[in-house]
Amino acid sequence: MGGKKEKILLVVAGLGLVLYGLWTGLGKKDKGIIEGRTDHPSQESVEEEESDHQEASREEESSESSPLLYVHVDGAVKNPGVYEFQEGARVKDAIEEAGGLTPAGDTGSLNLAQRLSDEMKIHVPKEGETAPSDLTTQPSGGGGEGKAKKVNINRASLEELTSLPSVGESRAREIISFRERSPFVKPEDIMNISGIGQKTFDKMKDLISVK
Repeated sequence: MGGKKEKILLVVAGLGLVLYGLWTGLGKKDKGIIEGRTDHPSQESVEEEESDHQEASREEESSESSPLLYVHVDGAVKNPGVYEFQEGARVKDAIEEAGGLTPAGDTGSLNLAQRLSDEMKIHVPKEGETAPSDLTTQPSGGGGEGKAKKVNINRASLEELTSLPSVGESRAREIISFRERSPFVKPEDIMNISGIGQKTFDKMKDLISVK
């Protein structure tokens, strides 16, 4: 009887070891699957991460390479003020940023497609208002009827000079100081002013005169 009891105990113990072995084996297998998934991300996940990283890099490079422009918008707009733009923005973008036109606003004298320049001032006149040329946007280089009066760099006021592309108050004062010592003989002479090179002159050559 005692021998039979011992055999039963041995069988039970053996079954217990087998079950324990199966249980631990399954646990290790599951752990391996989980770790395998963690250590080896899918190709799709890797490609998505690389794409996000490249897109973020492009946005950062674009932000660094595009200088900011500060433009003053006033007149018949809902929210006059100074606004910040990326290079390449147009006059129409500036008007929209300022809240759009008031009911009396008239953009007939403005070139809405013109690119913005730093320190530019855009005056949106009311219907029937004759806006001074120095308070509206710089005209495009085309000729024909209705062409705006050019800015005489030998006689223009500080405000008129700042209406020119890339000419802020500081540079306008330099122009005035220079002409007091030696009047400009030809438009190209404005390149004697510090910071005004060929590219800047090309933007303003159709907008200035010396007589």
